[in-house]
Amino acid sequence: MTLVTVTRGHDLVLIWSGLIVFLIGAWEDLSGSVSARRRLIASMVAAMAAIVLSETTITRLDIRNLDLILSAAPLASLLLTILLSAAYTHAFNLIDGMNGLSSAAGISTAFALALAADVHDQAAIKSTSLLLAATISGFSIMNWPKGKLFLGDGGAYFVGHTLFWIAVMLAAAVPTLNIASIILILFWPIAELSTTVIRRLILKSPLSKPDRLHIHQIVRRGIEIATIGRKARPLANAMTTLCLLPLVIVPPLLGTKLTNDRSTALVSLALCFAIYATSYITLVRLASSYKARRAVSKLVPPPFRRAFRGLRFQTRRS
Repeated sequence: MTLVTVTRGHDLVLIWSGLIVFLIGAWEDLSGSVSARRRLIASMVAAMAAIVLSETTITRLDIRNLDLILSAAPLASLLLTILLSAAYTHAFNLIDGMNGLSSAAGISTAFALALAADVHDQAAIKSTSLLLAATISGFSIMNWPKGKLFLGDGGAYFVGHTLFWIAVMLAAAVPTLNIASIILILFWPIAELSTTVIRRLILKSPLSKPDRLHIHQIVRRGIEIATIGRKARPLANAMTTLCLLPLVIVPPLLGTKLTNDRSTALVSLALCFAIYATSYITLVRLASSYKARRAVSKLVPPPFRRAFRGLRFQTRRS
């Protein structure tokens, strides 16, 4: 993302624009009465606030014809920036369904942004990214494994919005950064949102209608089957994060290493999406097969399954 130069302070952009999505998310957490449309509008307003405060829009996506349009048509650049910002903000909320999962994604993404900023001598962005990573790390201690504290819609929206705009400002400050590396750094919510949209289109389900077919929900169900059924759900919730951790943290680290290597970054990005898609399809097929479920359950010795009994965890409804 080569962008116009950022002329305002990073913290000002993130705090004031992020406050908009935090408040609408907190309202939903407390009342449960905020429609998906209103939350989407709020995320777009937050994106517009970030654009105004930073005087920054996306003007390059490494796609020749589209880049020409974005460079020649400021309105197109503005609309694209708003759309991508709102999409990523909501994508991050999609992954906030298991104890520790959104924290792991947030920490790995923020840390990767800090590493990339350090490599390219962007001290302010590095400090902001590390501060966000440290903040999420503190929260994660209370969130995983027992779920004593939840991020909520407000927190998820704020973190997603903040991560996206840190990436935007980093790309603005370092025009040589390639788009594929940025997508790798922001990978997990993007992959989850893409899968969700494709799945709901195939099933002809409303895009805003929640379902229980996210990859983390399928993994959790598999763990329940392999242990002691739904009684193990709180523990399965925490274990799901451990199972998905490699898929969550590897793409951001790859993106950090490939900020100046577009070809390798593109190959790595394609490979990460292929692994994600293959994993998702395989898990869905296993979850749909009675024989496979029985086979998985037999892999876990009875003493190990009994060891889960009596454990007490909390879990956010998903």
